[in-house]
Amino acid sequence: MFGWCCRCLGRRGVALGVALLAAACSQAYDPPQVYDEIFANGASTEVASAAFGGLKDIVQIDDATGRHGLPARVLWTHGMCTPAETPSATWWQVRTNDLLAAYPGAEMVPDSVETEALPHGAVLIKEGLRPPGPSAPSRTIELWFLDWSPLTAPYKPTGLQDPENPADNPYRYARASLNNNLKQGLIKDCFADVVMYLGRSGDPVRSDTQFALCEFFGGRLDSATGCAGATAGRATMLISESLGSNILFDGFRSLKFDYIWSPEPSPAQSARPSARLSRALEAEAKLRTATLEEAAAKARTNSQGMTSAMTSLTNFFMLANQIPLVGLANATSPGNLQRNRSLEDFIASATEMRLATAKPLTIVAFGDPNDLLSFRLIPKSDRARIVNFVVSNADTYVGYAERPDEAHCNYVRNAYVMHAIVFGYSGGAPQRGAVDEPESCLQGAPATNAADARKN
Repeated sequence: MFGWCCRCLGRRGVALGVALLAAACSQAYDPPQVYDEIFANGASTEVASAAFGGLKDIVQIDDATGRHGLPARVLWTHGMCTPAETPSATWWQVRTNDLLAAYPGAEMVPDSVETEALPHGAVLIKEGLRPPGPSAPSRTIELWFLDWSPLTAPYKPTGLQDPENPADNPYRYARASLNNNLKQGLIKDCFADVVMYLGRSGDPVRSDTQFALCEFFGGRLDSATGCAGATAGRATMLISESLGSNILFDGFRSLKFDYIWSPEPSPAQSARPSARLSRALEAEAKLRTATLEEAAAKARTNSQGMTSAMTSLTNFFMLANQIPLVGLANATSPGNLQRNRSLEDFIASATEMRLATAKPLTIVAFGDPNDLLSFRLIPKSDRARIVNFVVSNADTYVGYAERPDEAHCNYVRNAYVMHAIVFGYSGGAPQRGAVDEPESCLQGAPATNAADARKN
């Protein structure tokens, strides 16, 4: 009798608990809070943010050189985790639909999609977006999507490569459903990208990112001397998700510094090339010194060209940045753990040659405080404008928990975030816009049957 009553109360308790949870769910940052990070006297202070522009504004911006008419250009890259797709759309098509939903009246330019295979296997997808209203055809927006997932996907522990997956594997233990989903998605699919990127396996990602960024600014990558011909001839914008922020920062930094010869030559000889330049020129080691000097001069010119090209950047929208965390890989000492060399070098390079009359570079970090993989972005200088857009991506239940997958993945499904990317922020209460249908995230490889869902 006692056992029956306990089971009865248990069922009633579960029902009551569900009802209480439903009644007690809330979003702490709805509406979002938007802060400018003001850097002064070696520290950053949050103040209520002023306005910043969005996607619709860049078609109205004249480039720094005074030339007009080139289409604005936007580069969007995904982050860790295999990019979510639908049965009828690849991830970049899903992102296109996200933008169209948030940008009423905008439409894709017919037959504008181009796909470019990068040297190591990443893919660059290009298409045209026509803003609504009376806009000259030349002021359309070129949307570029950098898909680097083909470089890491073959190495992830899924399918037959997963020691837990084969049906006859003797090491298949029962695992709770939540823990299974987190391990299959968060660990095997998502953290695997971070581990690979930070090691030698990330070299192809970094190399193809260099290639894409050089082309993004109108240049052509030379393996020995860097990005040749990059210009600030058009307004440009960056959008990144998760690990993608670090990937773009590292790409910019490498184009700026990896090809430059050592600035401190030995007294007995002319300047020696860096290790990277030495490898690139190894097959030409017997070339005359004058030729090597010409290559070094070209590398310096190309680096300066990249600095100039980066002044065309208007906004860098970062969704779920992991910069302080991944930046630990670049920490130089225990007392300097917050240092991220790529971020600092990016800001310095993007602002170094910016005209006094040009708008400052604005970096907007969208972050949900309950996103375990996102961080407040704190500047180390006052050279660029840093904005933290604090938002809730899903409900918090009784102040105790927000689903980790929704907290990390729902930025592009957040009506406040997508409105800010498209229309900017005008101060005061952030505005909501239309959003597309939700997508899955952190799900990992699907189980083959009900038993596998319980035991893998």
